[in-house]
Amino acid sequence: MKTLIKNIGKEKLITNLKGDVEYVMVPVETYNKLIELIEDEGLAIAMKQSINDKIYLKDDAVKYLSGDET
Repeated sequence: MKTLIKNIGKEKLITNLKGDVEYVMVPVETYNKLIELIEDEGLAIAMKQSINDKIYLKDDAVKYLSGDET
């Protein structure tokens, strides 16, 4: 399959011959920032979903997670 590469600043778009973008190449610093933002969003969603969950003391949480709730 033939492709074309278009430079847009530091980013590169790789398109097919029709001009449809198939890949985006970004500097590693940009990639790392994107990953961090995605992880932060995931953490924010998890925190929001758990807002009404029961709160455990550390020792109780460890027992709960280990399956030893006796």
